[in-house]
Amino acid sequence: MKDMRRETARTTLFVCSVPKTATEEAIKTHFTEAYPTCRVSAVTLGYDVAKLMHLDKERIRAGKNMRYYERVLEKTGEREMINLQLCGHLCCCSNCEKVDAIEYYRAKEKELLEEVREQVELVPQRPLGIAFITLQTEAMAQYILKDFNALKCGSKSCCGREPQPSSNTETLKVKKWTVSFAPHPKNVYWDNLSTQGFSWFMRYVMLNFFLFFLLTFLTTPTIIINTIDKFNVTKPIYYLNSAIISQFFPTFLLWVFSALLPTIVYYSTLGEAHWTRSSEQLSMLRKLYFFLLFMVLILPSLGLTSLAVFFRWLFDKEFLSGGKLRCVFLPDQGAFFVNYVIAAGLVGSGMDLLRLPGLLLYTIRMALAQSAAERKYVKQNQAYEFEYGAMYGWTLCVFTVIMAYSIICPIIVPFGLLYMMLKHLVDKHNLYFAYLPARLDHQVHLGAVNQALAAPLICLIWLYFFSVLRSGFWAAISLFTLVVLTITVFICISYTCFGHLKYLSPHNYEVKEDDDHTPEGSEENTLVYLPRVLNPKSPASTTQASDLQQSYGTTTGSPTYSSSPVEGSMISAVATLVAQEGRGEDEMKDKKNLYSFNCMDWFLLPPATHSMIEDVSKAAKGRFIGDPSYVYEHLEIQRQGEEDEAVEEEVVTKVNEEKRLAVTVHWIDEEVSVVPRSAFIKSPHGLVQMNRSFGGLSHSEAGKLNNFLHFTESKNLKKKSILEMADLNPTIDFLDVLSDDIPKGSWSLQSECAGQVCVIRSLLWLGLTFYHVPMTPQHGYIYIGDGTKNLDLPFML
Repeated sequence: MKDMRRETARTTLFVCSVPKTATEEAIKTHFTEAYPTCRVSAVTLGYDVAKLMHLDKERIRAGKNMRYYERVLEKTGEREMINLQLCGHLCCCSNCEKVDAIEYYRAKEKELLEEVREQVELVPQRPLGIAFITLQTEAMAQYILKDFNALKCGSKSCCGREPQPSSNTETLKVKKWTVSFAPHPKNVYWDNLSTQGFSWFMRYVMLNFFLFFLLTFLTTPTIIINTIDKFNVTKPIYYLNSAIISQFFPTFLLWVFSALLPTIVYYSTLGEAHWTRSSEQLSMLRKLYFFLLFMVLILPSLGLTSLAVFFRWLFDKEFLSGGKLRCVFLPDQGAFFVNYVIAAGLVGSGMDLLRLPGLLLYTIRMALAQSAAERKYVKQNQAYEFEYGAMYGWTLCVFTVIMAYSIICPIIVPFGLLYMMLKHLVDKHNLYFAYLPARLDHQVHLGAVNQALAAPLICLIWLYFFSVLRSGFWAAISLFTLVVLTITVFICISYTCFGHLKYLSPHNYEVKEDDDHTPEGSEENTLVYLPRVLNPKSPASTTQASDLQQSYGTTTGSPTYSSSPVEGSMISAVATLVAQEGRGEDEMKDKKNLYSFNCMDWFLLPPATHSMIEDVSKAAKGRFIGDPSYVYEHLEIQRQGEEDEAVEEEVVTKVNEEKRLAVTVHWIDEEVSVVPRSAFIKSPHGLVQMNRSFGGLSHSEAGKLNNFLHFTESKNLKKKSILEMADLNPTIDFLDVLSDDIPKGSWSLQSECAGQVCVIRSLLWLGLTFYHVPMTPQHGYIYIGDGTKNLDLPFML
């Protein structure tokens, strides 16, 4: 895998064990004095915001519910009444007390808003002892990191080194600091940062001990089958004497248990309160793979029922005296695992497509909703991020089963190939259409690849034990297998533990060092390492969403819209009319345009209709006047009637400047609005939304015009052939590319700021400028012009 953007902020350091009394100014002073050649751009301290984030989430939910019922009131003219009881919308009791929905959610939002503001004021009193230090360049961050890491070779008595001193060294207790590269801000669980130290360690130990204790005595479904046999429940199945039931039922039961295990491990991992999504997924991957390996492969192969019996098998000599090793690697065990792989490939792939656990959770949440607005909220938030840890663990388990029995029972290989093909297709479908994009450190994917090294090792161990039990220890095949196993173990340990033989790695993340040296953008990172509720640009900080609505002049009663992801489109004419764009849930269709004279008082533009566009095309000529009420007139003489009876009539078309501005903004959006490829995705429901995992185009991609798209409804996709459509990804390739525009040459693509910024200018609408910073999600466009199209472009080219 090449040209993948690193998911750690290479210019930001993450510092732990900072005194809680430390201030941002003191920390910045320390780095400035201790490292004079390094420039600190920003220092951000971490605070306990768990309760604040929960309250703000509930506030946003109450606000959405209130606006839902306000729209219902506008459409129907009737105020909705809701039942506040649990499962209130399912209750048919007429005696249940109902309240006005708008008033209830308005009061709830106001109450939560007050609590949020109180918590915001209390946040500075709850520091966590962590800090994010943003440097100007990556070289500066690496220099400081190497200085701190040099201390890890030992204590002061070992290497005699200390961190660079400053006047605040003793006050800040710099010797106790732990410094590393900071994870990406979207990779951080801000509400989990408050769980640290001894409390986090005890939580981790207790959860994993309980999980190990549970799975020690309930590792395989054999225990359940034996318990059922005690009550003679399986006698009717026994008397059926059916090979399908006797062979497939235990395999299917094993698959059901192995499908239930990821859910148990998933919730236990959530309870561990990891600080980042990447560490959470890595923990889930390792635990799930370990338990699945024992449940599915090791214990059934040894003829054991649980880990408890496995420990007895290891340490009890009398337990082994009965010749139980002869029961290992029986021929029918190969058939058992073949059935398991078939069940995992056919039944498991179908279950992955159905996503029954998610459907069950969705059903429960819908049943517990109190009102129609909450049900709509549940529908809008029913998608989750793809759980790479669980999927990697399960897939690697089946892969290990296939590898382990590939030599002893070769018939398992074609069924393993069938499983891998079906799993690839199902996961590809789910990643595109069912799950939200997940932003993880690439170490999660590399960890899964390294975990796969266990498969050939287990295959060789199984082959060695098989040959020893069947042929003896001194047989030639047993000795040869032992030598190959020893060499393979030595290579794997050298690769994973000591970093040798890295050139044999099947994966390669190649990142140019120059790509990350962006001093110009370092100042923009000062507010990155903050939870959304503390970000001054967020409505949840001090100016709430309800306050923001009041600042929009005549748009007081309109719903709030998110700021334009492309930084808005602006028209600046001689009379200084400024137009700004806001977007709703669907980034492409839910557009509202506003205009202003002073960039403070904003007025809502009417939507451009077909009749309005036709009138503007006829009447509006010349430059903008600057007065929205100014009326353009167009006199047209039309002949009505036939021949001698024809009568000439004067038809006057009138259109004011406000409508002209609306049509002009509509034309600019339709013809020259630009976004990078993959910046937006199209959901299975047809909604166009921002791609949260978009990390920017690479420098090579940013130099090609076909990687930039029109952010409007596609017009050319329907004209493409079936072969051309086969190469497109329907999730991201649903827009027209700029390189297909006619006439050719209507776009100018240039690289500025020493190649750090990609700039595209339109020659059709002179004044339209688009920019994109490669390797970052920053992009936008702006139009500054007189609002007229360059109709002479074909002759100029």
